[in-house]
Amino acid sequence: MRKRYVFRSVAVSIVAVLGSLVIGLAPAFAGGPIVYNQRGGSVPMYGVPSDASGVQVTYWLKQSSRFNMICYVDQRFNSYGNYWSNRWFYGQTFDGGHYGYVHSSWVYYQWTVRRC
Repeated sequence: MRKRYVFRSVAVSIVAVLGSLVIGLAPAFAGGPIVYNQRGGSVPMYGVPSDASGVQVTYWLKQSSRFNMICYVDQRFNSYGNYWSNRWFYGQTFDGGHYGYVHSSWVYYQWTVRRC
């Protein structure tokens, strides 16, 4: 009888801990993709996917703001952003509805999108 009680108590405790972890992580994933710059500050959005100097930033996205990914393009590899990547996402901001390209390293909680 005592073993059954201990087993049930342990099982309930494990389920409670796992449930709290899932509930704690849910809001981050539920909101969809966000932009995040590890160095702090805003994230640039461009009219064309490029890290070349002279290319104008069309909009600055606030840190941790939502970003609606529409499609992607691959350019040459570069160290632009939080890590090396050749991928850029075309999408829309939620604040103001601006459209443009954001380097993939700045987009967190990415989902699958088609090639542009």
